[in-house]
Amino acid sequence: MDSNEWQQQFRIERLDASDENFRLVDTFETDKPAGLGLVYYLQGQAWTDEREGCNATYVVKDQTTGELAAFFSLRVGAVPLPNGISEKSFDTMPALELANIAVNSAYKECRPALKDFSRIILTHAIFPIYRSVRAMVACQGIYLFALPEQTLLAHYESLGFRRLPSVVEEFVHEHAKPTYDAGCVFMFLAG
Repeated sequence: MDSNEWQQQFRIERLDASDENFRLVDTFETDKPAGLGLVYYLQGQAWTDEREGCNATYVVKDQTTGELAAFFSLRVGAVPLPNGISEKSFDTMPALELANIAVNSAYKECRPALKDFSRIILTHAIFPIYRSVRAMVACQGIYLFALPEQTLLAHYESLGFRRLPSVVEEFVHEHAKPTYDAGCVFMFLAG
């Protein structure tokens, strides 16, 4: 899907941009058991995080039908990296965290021709935001904490995200992994 097709078919906006979004989030579904946490987040916690400035959640809407196609959440972060001076000493790398991303399975199910939708969202929605952030402040990439499921890890790898060497990954997990991401795998996409 090229940029023109994207702009004709989809619109992204912040979760709190319209009252319509209160209704739309209730239509969000996932067909994967691991995605239930994302449904809970969008329908329960996202509003609070948006209001308190903890996450910027964006909804992806179909321009023709008005349906909720997907959502994602972004926030700024700093990735701690060992600097070799001591075990407790580290440097940080400024980056953008992709805190959540999910496609509405009810939307996708009715559109079997829509392939690799998360790649389309990354390309046409998330990367432009990342480039805007990077134009204003230092930012060296995008990171996420993925559930440790091989198909999901392979999917993120196909999008360009990579795991760090195991020693560095352990260091990041010890210093920066939120408790709700327990068991998740840190992945990074250099920008």
